[in-house]
Amino acid sequence: MGTVTARSARLRLDGWPSPPCPVRLTPPHGTLCRFDVADRPAPVTTWVVDFANLVPDTHYVADLGPFGGSTVGFRTAPAGLDAHTSFGLSLLSCYFPSDQFVGRAGRVLGRLAARSSPPHLNVLCGDQIYADVPSDWTRDDPTLVYARRYEAAWAPGRLGPLLAGGANVFACDDHEYWNNYPETTIWLSRSWWSWAQWADAARAANWGEQGQWNFAPGITGGAAEKRAWCAWRQADVDLFVADTRTDRASPDHSRCPTVPDGECPHRLRRSHLMTAAQRHALHAWIASVPRLGILVLGQPILAAATSWSDFDTTLADYDDYDDLIASLRWAIATRGVSFIVLSGDIHWSRLVRWRCRTASRPDAMLIEFVTSPLARVGLPSIVSTRADVGRRADPKLDGAARGALLRRLPHFDEGTIFATNEHAIGFLTIRRAGHELLAEFEVESLDTQRVADDRWSGGRWPCRATLVV
Repeated sequence: MGTVTARSARLRLDGWPSPPCPVRLTPPHGTLCRFDVADRPAPVTTWVVDFANLVPDTHYVADLGPFGGSTVGFRTAPAGLDAHTSFGLSLLSCYFPSDQFVGRAGRVLGRLAARSSPPHLNVLCGDQIYADVPSDWTRDDPTLVYARRYEAAWAPGRLGPLLAGGANVFACDDHEYWNNYPETTIWLSRSWWSWAQWADAARAANWGEQGQWNFAPGITGGAAEKRAWCAWRQADVDLFVADTRTDRASPDHSRCPTVPDGECPHRLRRSHLMTAAQRHALHAWIASVPRLGILVLGQPILAAATSWSDFDTTLADYDDYDDLIASLRWAIATRGVSFIVLSGDIHWSRLVRWRCRTASRPDAMLIEFVTSPLARVGLPSIVSTRADVGRRADPKLDGAARGALLRRLPHFDEGTIFATNEHAIGFLTIRRAGHELLAEFEVESLDTQRVADDRWSGGRWPCRATLVV
């Protein structure tokens, strides 16, 4: 299932022999607005089915007819929020295909089913696959390698049932390509030789398997250029799903994966995270959000810069980062807008908020909600799909990192709310209480099947909080 909005939905169907499509919606729906072959380099025909003019806040069942003999359920979002409606998201990232963690996707389905009000949309923040694991020094065709990795990741015993069990929107991060893409990684031959060819194959696979499913009718963004970044409005909330990985150039300007041969032009003066088109759209979106914006990023925004030679680069290593922080700071301080950043990557779940003391609205703030991982990866995993549990360092910012953020966010006060290092899924629910909007955050442990314990409080409190936004 792709993305579902208040009035539209996108459905993926694999293996239909030919049109016409026998999909039937209950409650009855008017016209099937689009039925076309998906842009996907695979031997099995995949179809895109788009529905428009749906009724907001309604449960639908798509009957796949005699060919599939099965049904898919989804729920449209409310068009707006009142005392009786809410808008819910789940947040997931980092599903390493570890042998001992293979059942984590099933546990996610159990947690979703157990909720009294299931989320309208699953937000997959990146590293849905680890296309670079296990490490291989292969001579196989890159297109085949990425196709096989997606086939394994989307299998019934892996993420397949989760993706088929509800609506999904996709962001990507480095492991959709390779570790710390586009930089070299010593144990991955694809990152050294013919790396631009491998990048092209990974980009095509990412679009075919993830990106194109973001674009239900009414969602705008990078579809014309086969880029997954997108934006739309529903339930009194503005959403922007960014792609800060596909078009990322090296901080030292040595690699630009999306130009011929991967060679950066000599005139390049910026270490950029995205195309100019996405950058302009993102800043225009920030400037236009009237009250609450939800921004999805593949890596946390409230994180420290690294050196170029470190194991992984962060958003703060790039020139685009300062511009992004400046735009968010301006919108919060001068227009009283709040932003919730959703992210993954760091193999910790945490909630942090930076409140602006000089904002025109006292509750205006920048909130970052990170949920990671579905299944943990550790360093020994580069040679095997049997992983260790990974590093469990405390996720709080050190003094240098906090100081760098304070310089970029003057007149802001930091608040660390909760964190956990368990395998986890996050939930965000937006409600209206009078004239106020409430954001309810919760992290559930896939290990204990209950609300996770807050590591920052020594386990005395649960990972649960409500903020006025």
